Amino acid sequence: MGCSPDLAGALALAALRETWEETGIVLGRVEADRLRPDASSLQYLGRAITPSESPIRFHARFFLQDVTGLPVSLGGSGELLDLAFRPLEAALRLPLADITEFMLRDVIGRLGPDLRPGRPVFWRYRRGKPLIGWD
Repeated sequence: MGCSPDLAGALALAALRETWEETGIVLGRVEADRLRPDASSLQYLGRAITPSESPIRFHARFFLQDVTGLPVSLGGSGELLDLAFRPLEAALRLPLADITEFMLRDVIGRLGPDLRPGRPVFWRYRRGKPLIGWD
């Protein structure tokens, strides 16, 4: 991931927490009546930084998790307005931010019998245009 093991662990844990908070999907297991997050199947896709001139700034990391066979029930905090599972091709027909579209296309390229790890992308902007490199 191009960062320290402590930061990588913290980012993975944040991804698990945000996934649960925003979708209701629990990526972990229950032991002795306590939830134990499990990031062992997360794949790091890459990161993106918004343009410096943007009024809303973020430095986001993107992860991929196959939830096939997991007990999944959508029902997050209400932050997401149209929460649903969609085929990737259908999701690409929705109005998306450029980085979201790029990441979905990257996921399509990783599909196969197993989700194949790929080289993590580093998406940023220079002079208002996307600049794509590799982490």
